[in-house]
Amino acid sequence: MFKRKKNRFRIFDKDVRDALFGVGTIGMHLVGSTFIGLAMGYYLDKWLDPKYGTKPYLTFFFLFMGIVAGFRNVYFEARRLQRMNEKNAVPPPGPQKPEGKEKPYGYTPAKGDAEDANKDE
Repeated sequence: MFKRKKNRFRIFDKDVRDALFGVGTIGMHLVGSTFIGLAMGYYLDKWLDPKYGTKPYLTFFFLFMGIVAGFRNVYFEARRLQRMNEKNAVPPPGPQKPEGKEKPYGYTPAKGDAEDANKDE
């Protein structure tokens, strides 16, 4: 997984590398979108306040919108990582259940059930 070469670690396993980058991306999405929303609101307030008196409102609105956008990006990134994990998942060891219909314990066929009646005869 890791190989040391010239005092540097290199990650060769693609799944591990993608997971690490995905986790780093989640934090950057949340922080980056919050700061971008805050900056947009602050500078819009600074620009529009003398004319319309919008001093705290646009800052709070765009801060809130940045936080919402950050959590939205976190949600979609987490879903992407979860799908990637499920796609690469290895089935657990042990006996596998056979494919097909399994009847629960104590099952008795109903009257007129042709498929089950033929099997019992």
